[in-house]
Amino acid sequence: MAVVCKVRHTTRGFSYNKDTKVLVGEASTVSAGDKHPLFGRVYDDAVDEGFILKSHKTGKEITFVVDKIDAKKGEIKSWSLVPIDRKTGRRDKSLNFKVLVFND
Repeated sequence: MAVVCKVRHTTRGFSYNKDTKVLVGEASTVSAGDKHPLFGRVYDDAVDEGFILKSHKTGKEITFVVDKIDAKKGEIKSWSLVPIDRKTGRRDKSLNFKVLVFND
């Protein structure tokens, strides 16, 4: 399994909640009004989706994969993403935060 994700977003489109350790964003803001894809394929041997998030302050990049989808009556309300290690493709538990993207 290789990590092949190429979709990148900046942290400028997110707010950070220190108490919950969650970066929160809206799909239309993150994808620049649908000018860019919200998600891309993460692994070469699976259909998991996610994106690379680049810090607008440090330039550091972290790859995230969709962990949970909140849907009601067939409509997606939000996606919860967790960080992965690009070398192993596994969840990076050393990074103690998540990303939540609301489908606006």
